[in-house]
Amino acid sequence: MNVVLLGLGLQGKAALYDLVRLGSFEQITAVDFSDKSLEWVTNQFDKAEVQPCKLDLRDPDTLRQKLGTLGSGIVVDLLPIQFIPQIARATVEAGWHYVNTYYTLPELHALSDIASAQNVSLLPEFGFDPGIDLVLAGDACSKLDEVTEYLSYGGGVPEPSACDNPLNYKITWIFEGVLNSYYRRAKLIRNGGVCEVEPDEIFSTDNTHTVEVSGLGKLEAFLNGDATRYTKMMAAKNIKRAGRYAMRWPGHCQFWYTMSKLGLLEDKEVSIDGTKLNQRKMLAQLLEPKLQYKGNERDIAVLRVEVAGLKDGKDKRLIYEMIDYRDLDTGLMAMNRTVGFTASIGAQMIAEGLVTKAGLLNPMRDVPYRPFIEHLQKRGISILTKPE
Repeated sequence: MNVVLLGLGLQGKAALYDLVRLGSFEQITAVDFSDKSLEWVTNQFDKAEVQPCKLDLRDPDTLRQKLGTLGSGIVVDLLPIQFIPQIARATVEAGWHYVNTYYTLPELHALSDIASAQNVSLLPEFGFDPGIDLVLAGDACSKLDEVTEYLSYGGGVPEPSACDNPLNYKITWIFEGVLNSYYRRAKLIRNGGVCEVEPDEIFSTDNTHTVEVSGLGKLEAFLNGDATRYTKMMAAKNIKRAGRYAMRWPGHCQFWYTMSKLGLLEDKEVSIDGTKLNQRKMLAQLLEPKLQYKGNERDIAVLRVEVAGLKDGKDKRLIYEMIDYRDLDTGLMAMNRTVGFTASIGAQMIAEGLVTKAGLLNPMRDVPYRPFIEHLQKRGISILTKPE
């Protein structure tokens, strides 16, 4: 089976490294529009391992034509989110499987029947968070008769020795995307009822709390999107508490709550000396150069999933934790590894026949836990599990 990787950013490079090192594909094609990125491929890999390919994917017909020359296989899409609708459609219509790391867009739901008819899998949300966390939650649910609580935490932070700026935070992702996630509505369940939280309140003390993570200590947790769509997948009828949270070192939430209440995270234009600028984009551009990792500094990717409920009539709580550090030998950040490697694993599990369902999938219900964990372990990523 062939695999085509779209996008050679930080996560794409990690995915390509993993596809070459641990995959068993007939041909690996790495697609980007940047000559610099394709030159990196040529310098890093032999042509027998990876075929670099320059395509302008703003025109999805170029992808259709390329896939048509390769036969069949899997597309791993690590392009920016705006490409997903057209790229996913082109992939499915060509009869190829599709993997990405973003939340499921409505356009993918619309492609589910087409994918089923083509007997191909659409596997979105298969990165770090969402991704690994969903597989862990799915395993927890399978061990309970009834789920009453679902809490999911994901974070990327600098190791303590690299915390040398006032935010105790550095960048392993597009910072504008981080700021987008800092100002969006959230849904959670409290006392059995659904609550919606406005964008400028996700960092308030009413909506944040502290989490103790084994081996790291205390981290702050703030709301990260909609938890209710996942509780629906669990078919849990008596959920009392549910939330999805991001984590940072203490102090982060108070700073960004102030920035949010000042309106500085709003996605709107301001005029400066007659020039119109988007204030959120401007803030990202101002801060990004000051929040970079040095060559010998490590980031930490950390996940924690808690699922509680009843088993044989008794209360039971299951906790899963994952901590990964930057690999200084390869230079790959922990966030690159846990996002890019996971997307690569998704392609490999489809190729290995471990993920076989056609149509639109979700990692919580459609990716088998044990084979996935074994794949992570091959990459030095371990999951700690503990009943409480």
